[in-house]
Amino acid sequence: MILGYVKCTAPNCNEAMEVSQCSGKRSAYLKGRCHVCKCTEQRSNANTQDYLKQHKPLEELNPAPVEQTEELEVLQEAPTEPPKSDTEPKGVSTLFCAGIGAFIGLTLGKAVTVLRAV
Repeated sequence: MILGYVKCTAPNCNEAMEVSQCSGKRSAYLKGRCHVCKCTEQRSNANTQDYLKQHKPLEELNPAPVEQTEELEVLQEAPTEPPKSDTEPKGVSTLFCAGIGAFIGLTLGKAVTVLRAV
């Protein structure tokens, strides 16, 4: 059961981390989980637990965004890059490389077997 949310503690992640109660023998502790960067915060030290106890409803944690019409207009006026052409060479598929490796392995294996017999 989600009790509330705190800001994610991972570097470069400012998303909401859901806070829930641990179960079993660790039921006295809280744990946090961020679904954006896939990190968890479940240390039992006092600082971490104090931080997780500050959980709030998601609406309080992420207030409604302020309208930023001026920034949008500036972004729309900026020139865009032309789309890249499809002339770039495509890479070799993994299956193709595996096939080449298998062929070379079988060929060299047969050669070694024939040379041993001789």
